Amino acid sequence: MHNIIKALNYQTRRDNFLYYAILAGLGVISLSIVLYLETGKFENLTGGYAAAMIGGDGNCSFAAVLSSLLLATRICGWDYADKTMNYEILSGHSRRDVYWSRVISCLSWCMITTMLVCTLPVAVLTLINGWGEQMPLKGCLLRYVLLIFPVFRTICEYMLITFLTKSCYAGMVVGFLFTEFTGVLGMILTEEKILECTWHSSFTNITELFTFNMEMGYIDGKDVEVFLTDLDPSLAAGTIIASLVTGIACILIGYLVFRKSDVN
Repeated sequence: MHNIIKALNYQTRRDNFLYYAILAGLGVISLSIVLYLETGKFENLTGGYAAAMIGGDGNCSFAAVLSSLLLATRICGWDYADKTMNYEILSGHSRRDVYWSRVISCLSWCMITTMLVCTLPVAVLTLINGWGEQMPLKGCLLRYVLLIFPVFRTICEYMLITFLTKSCYAGMVVGFLFTEFTGVLGMILTEEKILECTWHSSFTNITELFTFNMEMGYIDGKDVEVFLTDLDPSLAAGTIIASLVTGIACILIGYLVFRKSDVN
Protein backbone atom coordinates (compact mmCIF):
# COMPACT_ATOMS: atom_id res chain seq x y z
CA MET A 1 0.00 0.00 0.00
CA HIS A 2 2.91 2.33 0.74
CA ASN A 3 4.15 2.08 -2.86
CA ILE A 4 0.68 2.85 -4.25
CA ILE A 5 0.39 5.93 -2.02
CA LYS A 6 3.83 7.12 -3.17
CA ALA A 7 2.80 6.68 -6.80
CA LEU A 8 -0.49 8.54 -6.22
CA ASN A 9 1.29 11.39 -4.46
CA TYR A 10 3.80 11.67 -7.31
CA GLN A 11 0.98 11.61 -9.85
CA THR A 12 -1.01 14.26 -7.99
CA ARG A 13 1.96 16.62 -7.66
CA ARG A 14 2.46 16.52 -11.42
CA ASP A 15 -1.23 16.77 -12.29
CA ASN A 16 -2.56 20.12 -13.49
CA PHE A 17 -5.84 19.44 -11.68
CA LEU A 18 -4.09 20.16 -8.38
CA TYR A 19 -3.44 23.70 -9.60
CA TYR A 20 -6.90 23.96 -11.17
CA ALA A 21 -8.44 23.10 -7.79
CA ILE A 22 -6.36 25.74 -5.99
CA LEU A 23 -6.92 28.44 -8.60
CA ALA A 24 -10.65 27.72 -8.88
CA GLY A 25 -11.14 28.01 -5.12
CA LEU A 26 -9.03 31.15 -4.80
CA GLY A 27 -10.78 32.62 -7.84
CA VAL A 28 -14.19 32.23 -6.21
CA ILE A 29 -13.00 33.88 -3.00
CA SER A 30 -11.31 36.67 -4.97
CA LEU A 31 -14.71 37.67 -6.34
CA SER A 32 -15.69 38.90 -2.88
CA ILE A 33 -12.53 40.97 -2.61
CA VAL A 34 -12.91 42.44 -6.11
CA LEU A 35 -16.53 43.43 -5.44
CA TYR A 36 -15.51 45.08 -2.16
CA LEU A 37 -12.72 47.08 -3.82
CA GLU A 38 -15.21 48.61 -6.23
CA THR A 39 -16.60 50.70 -3.37
CA GLY A 40 -14.24 50.23 -0.41
CA LYS A 41 -10.60 50.96 0.33
CA PHE A 42 -8.06 48.14 0.43
CA GLU A 43 -6.52 49.36 3.70
CA ASN A 44 -9.90 48.92 5.40
CA LEU A 45 -10.12 45.29 4.33
CA THR A 46 -8.88 43.65 7.51
CA GLY A 47 -8.68 39.91 8.07
CA GLY A 48 -11.77 39.88 10.27
CA TYR A 49 -13.88 41.87 7.84
CA ALA A 50 -12.70 39.69 4.95
CA ALA A 51 -13.68 36.50 6.81
CA ALA A 52 -17.19 37.86 7.38
CA MET A 53 -17.52 39.17 3.83
CA ILE A 54 -16.28 35.99 2.11
CA GLY A 55 -18.44 33.79 4.31
CA GLY A 56 -21.52 35.99 4.15
CA ASP A 57 -21.85 35.88 0.37
CA GLY A 58 -21.41 32.09 0.26
CA ASN A 59 -18.09 32.20 -1.58
CA CYS A 60 -16.25 30.37 1.20
CA SER A 61 -18.59 27.38 0.98
CA PHE A 62 -18.54 27.37 -2.83
CA ALA A 63 -14.73 27.59 -2.91
CA ALA A 64 -14.42 24.67 -0.48
CA VAL A 65 -16.86 22.55 -2.46
CA LEU A 66 -15.29 23.38 -5.84
CA SER A 67 -11.71 22.65 -4.74
CA SER A 68 -12.74 19.38 -3.09
CA LEU A 69 -14.80 18.33 -6.10
CA LEU A 70 -12.07 18.87 -8.69
CA LEU A 71 -9.30 17.19 -6.70
CA ALA A 72 -11.14 14.33 -4.96
CA THR A 73 -12.77 13.03 -8.13
CA ARG A 74 -9.49 13.34 -10.02
CA ILE A 75 -7.40 11.41 -7.49
CA CYS A 76 -9.96 8.62 -7.03
CA GLY A 77 -11.20 8.37 -10.61
CA TRP A 78 -8.33 9.17 -12.96
CA ASP A 79 -6.88 5.64 -12.89
CA TYR A 80 -10.14 4.10 -14.10
CA ALA A 81 -9.45 5.52 -17.56
CA ASP A 82 -6.04 3.88 -18.14
CA LYS A 83 -6.75 0.70 -16.14
CA THR A 84 -4.01 1.48 -13.60
CA MET A 85 -6.15 0.00 -10.82
CA ASN A 86 -6.50 -3.24 -12.74
CA TYR A 87 -2.74 -3.44 -13.25
CA GLU A 88 -2.20 -2.88 -9.53
CA ILE A 89 -4.51 -5.78 -8.69
CA LEU A 90 -2.92 -8.06 -11.31
CA SER A 91 0.53 -7.25 -9.94
CA GLY A 92 -0.41 -8.69 -6.56
CA HIS A 93 -1.93 -5.79 -4.63
CA SER A 94 -5.20 -6.54 -2.83
CA ARG A 95 -8.34 -4.56 -3.57
CA ARG A 96 -8.20 -3.35 0.02
CA ASP A 97 -4.74 -1.83 -0.56
CA VAL A 98 -5.80 -0.27 -3.87
CA TYR A 99 -8.90 1.31 -2.31
CA TRP A 100 -7.46 2.53 0.99
CA SER A 101 -4.38 3.95 -0.72
CA ARG A 102 -6.62 6.21 -2.73
CA VAL A 103 -8.73 7.16 0.27
CA ILE A 104 -5.65 8.12 2.32
CA SER A 105 -4.01 10.03 -0.53
CA CYS A 106 -7.25 11.78 -1.50
CA LEU A 107 -8.10 12.85 2.04
CA SER A 108 -4.57 14.15 2.64
CA TRP A 109 -4.33 16.20 -0.55
CA CYS A 110 -7.90 17.49 -0.50
CA MET A 111 -7.96 18.47 3.18
CA ILE A 112 -4.72 20.44 2.87
CA THR A 113 -5.68 22.05 -0.43
CA THR A 114 -9.23 23.02 0.57
CA MET A 115 -8.27 24.40 3.97
CA LEU A 116 -5.45 26.35 2.33
CA VAL A 117 -7.85 27.85 -0.21
CA CYS A 118 -10.31 28.90 2.53
CA THR A 119 -7.75 30.38 4.93
CA LEU A 120 -4.98 31.82 2.74
CA PRO A 121 -6.79 35.00 1.54
CA VAL A 122 -7.84 35.89 5.09
CA ALA A 123 -4.33 35.16 6.41
CA VAL A 124 -2.70 37.34 3.75
CA LEU A 125 -5.07 40.24 4.40
CA THR A 126 -4.44 39.88 8.14
CA LEU A 127 -0.68 40.15 7.57
CA ILE A 128 -1.15 43.26 5.41
CA ASN A 129 -3.97 45.14 7.19
CA GLY A 130 -4.18 43.38 10.55
CA TRP A 131 -7.11 41.46 11.97
CA GLY A 132 -9.10 44.53 12.95
CA GLU A 133 -11.61 44.99 15.75
CA GLN A 134 -14.83 44.16 13.94
CA MET A 135 -14.73 40.46 14.80
CA PRO A 136 -13.32 38.50 17.78
CA LEU A 137 -10.35 36.47 16.52
CA LYS A 138 -10.93 33.53 18.89
CA GLY A 139 -14.51 33.00 17.76
CA CYS A 140 -13.55 33.09 14.08
CA LEU A 141 -10.68 30.63 14.61
CA LEU A 142 -13.13 28.21 16.21
CA ARG A 143 -15.26 28.31 13.08
CA TYR A 144 -12.24 27.57 10.91
CA VAL A 145 -11.41 24.60 13.13
CA LEU A 146 -14.99 23.34 12.74
CA LEU A 147 -14.66 23.84 8.97
CA ILE A 148 -12.38 20.78 8.95
CA PHE A 149 -15.38 18.51 9.63
CA PRO A 150 -17.75 19.47 6.77
CA VAL A 151 -14.75 19.59 4.41
CA PHE A 152 -13.96 16.00 5.43
CA ARG A 153 -17.58 15.07 4.78
CA THR A 154 -17.56 16.78 1.38
CA ILE A 155 -14.44 14.93 0.26
CA CYS A 156 -15.85 11.57 1.40
CA GLU A 157 -19.08 12.16 -0.50
CA TYR A 158 -17.16 12.96 -3.69
CA MET A 159 -14.96 9.90 -3.25
CA LEU A 160 -18.03 7.68 -2.98
CA ILE A 161 -19.61 9.28 -6.05
CA THR A 162 -16.40 8.70 -8.00
CA PHE A 163 -16.18 5.02 -7.04
CA LEU A 164 -19.83 4.62 -8.03
CA THR A 165 -19.44 6.32 -11.42
CA LYS A 166 -15.94 4.87 -12.08
CA SER A 167 -14.83 8.05 -13.79
CA CYS A 168 -13.29 11.29 -12.57
CA TYR A 169 -15.22 13.35 -15.13
CA ALA A 170 -18.56 11.65 -14.46
CA GLY A 171 -17.79 12.05 -10.76
CA MET A 172 -17.29 15.79 -11.21
CA VAL A 173 -20.59 16.19 -13.01
CA VAL A 174 -22.61 14.02 -10.64
CA GLY A 175 -20.86 15.53 -7.62
CA PHE A 176 -21.66 19.06 -8.78
CA LEU A 177 -25.30 18.16 -9.41
CA PHE A 178 -25.49 16.46 -6.02
CA THR A 179 -24.17 19.57 -4.27
CA GLU A 180 -26.50 21.85 -6.21
CA PHE A 181 -29.48 19.63 -5.42
CA THR A 182 -28.75 19.42 -1.68
CA GLY A 183 -28.05 23.16 -1.53
CA VAL A 184 -31.28 24.14 -3.30
CA LEU A 185 -33.28 21.59 -1.32
CA GLY A 186 -31.89 23.01 1.91
CA MET A 187 -32.85 26.54 0.89
CA ILE A 188 -36.40 25.46 0.01
CA LEU A 189 -36.89 23.55 3.25
CA THR A 190 -35.57 26.49 5.28
CA GLU A 191 -37.60 29.13 3.43
CA GLU A 192 -40.78 27.07 3.68
CA LYS A 193 -40.03 26.59 7.41
CA ILE A 194 -40.25 22.82 7.02
CA LEU A 195 -36.72 22.25 8.36
CA GLU A 196 -33.96 24.66 9.25
CA CYS A 197 -31.07 23.16 7.30
CA THR A 198 -27.73 23.91 8.94
CA TRP A 199 -25.52 20.84 9.36
CA HIS A 200 -27.83 18.70 7.22
CA SER A 201 -25.66 18.97 4.09
CA SER A 202 -22.02 19.85 3.56
CA PHE A 203 -22.78 23.02 1.61
CA THR A 204 -25.35 24.39 4.05
CA ASN A 205 -23.08 23.44 6.94
CA ILE A 206 -20.13 25.48 5.66
CA THR A 207 -22.43 28.36 4.72
CA GLU A 208 -23.95 28.38 8.20
CA LEU A 209 -20.55 28.29 9.90
CA PHE A 210 -19.49 31.46 8.09
CA THR A 211 -22.71 33.41 8.30
CA PHE A 212 -22.18 35.98 11.05
CA ASN A 213 -24.80 38.01 12.83
CA MET A 214 -24.05 41.72 12.81
CA GLU A 215 -24.69 44.69 15.05
CA MET A 216 -23.48 48.29 15.00
CA GLY A 217 -20.64 49.20 17.31
CA TYR A 218 -18.66 52.32 18.17
CA ILE A 219 -14.90 51.92 17.51
CA ASP A 220 -12.33 54.74 17.30
CA GLY A 221 -15.07 57.35 17.23
CA LYS A 222 -16.91 55.74 14.33
CA ASP A 223 -20.04 53.66 13.94
CA VAL A 224 -18.91 50.37 12.40
CA GLU A 225 -20.29 46.92 11.73
CA VAL A 226 -19.38 44.39 14.40
CA PHE A 227 -19.67 40.71 13.56
CA LEU A 228 -20.70 38.27 16.28
CA THR A 229 -18.96 34.90 16.46
CA ASP A 230 -21.04 33.25 19.17
CA LEU A 231 -21.79 29.72 17.97
CA ASP A 232 -24.94 27.76 18.75
CA PRO A 233 -23.86 24.57 20.59
CA SER A 234 -26.33 22.55 18.51
CA LEU A 235 -24.65 23.74 15.31
CA ALA A 236 -21.19 22.84 16.60
CA ALA A 237 -22.32 19.40 17.79
CA GLY A 238 -24.30 18.76 14.60
CA THR A 239 -21.33 19.80 12.46
CA ILE A 240 -18.99 17.33 14.15
CA ILE A 241 -21.39 14.38 14.50
CA ALA A 242 -23.05 14.64 11.06
CA SER A 243 -19.72 15.13 9.30
CA LEU A 244 -18.01 12.17 10.96
CA VAL A 245 -20.98 9.81 10.62
CA THR A 246 -21.65 10.72 6.97
CA GLY A 247 -17.98 10.79 6.00
CA ILE A 248 -17.13 7.43 7.58
CA ALA A 249 -20.30 5.89 6.11
CA CYS A 250 -19.30 7.09 2.62
CA ILE A 251 -15.83 5.60 3.00
CA LEU A 252 -17.17 2.23 4.15
CA ILE A 253 -19.87 2.10 1.46
CA GLY A 254 -17.24 3.03 -1.10
CA TYR A 255 -15.11 0.11 0.05
CA LEU A 256 -18.01 -2.32 -0.24
CA VAL A 257 -18.73 -1.04 -3.75
CA PHE A 258 -15.09 -1.15 -4.82
CA ARG A 259 -14.54 -4.64 -3.40
CA LYS A 260 -17.40 -6.07 -5.49
CA SER A 261 -17.10 -3.97 -8.65
CA ASP A 262 -15.18 -4.58 -11.86
CA VAL A 263 -12.22 -2.23 -12.37
CA ASN A 264 -11.36 -3.26 -15.93
